[in-house]
Amino acid sequence: MLCTIRDCLKLPCLKNSKVIAGFTGLGSIVRSVSVMEFFSNDEFNDYTPNEIIITAFYSYSKDVNKQCEAIRYLKDTGAIALIIFYSTEIMGSISPQVCDLANTIGLPLIVLDDKKDRKVKYSDIIMQVTSMIYEHKDDSLNLVNIAKANLKDILIENRNFDSYIKTY
Repeated sequence: MLCTIRDCLKLPCLKNSKVIAGFTGLGSIVRSVSVMEFFSNDEFNDYTPNEIIITAFYSYSKDVNKQCEAIRYLKDTGAIALIIFYSTEIMGSISPQVCDLANTIGLPLIVLDDKKDRKVKYSDIIMQVTSMIYEHKDDSLNLVNIAKANLKDILIENRNFDSYIKTY
C-alpha cells in the first residue's frame, strides 16, 4: 500500500494537528516531505511531485496575497499538502481567503496546535513521514514480488489463469 496524507495524520507527530481546508486531497499519495519558509517562484523548481510542505509562513505571515500565491504555486509544482507550524503565534490566524483557495484546489492545510504541539519539530515530521513512506514502499514492493512470483508460476506450469484466480 502507498502512504497517503490521511495515513500521515495518524503519526504521533501529527496526532494533535487539525485539517482546516482541502479535505478532498487527503487521499493523495505522499512521496516526500520538505520545508519552505521563503517564497520565490525560482525556488520551487527544487520541489518534488507528491510532496508535503512544512512551513510557518514566517516571511509573509501577514501577507495573505503572498500566502495564496505560494499555495497556488506549490499546488502547481506538485505539492499535495501544507503543514503549518505556529499559526496562532506567527500569523495570528489563517485567513478565510487562504482556506477558500485550499478548498478550491484540494490542497490540505494541516495546522499544528500551538500549545499541544509545542515540542514537535520540523525534523519530527520529516523523520516520521519519511519512515512511513519507506515502510509502505516496502509493503508495495512485497506485493509486486508476490504478484510476479504468481505470474511466473502460471507461465511455468502453463496453468489456466482463470482457475488460478479462483483459488484465491
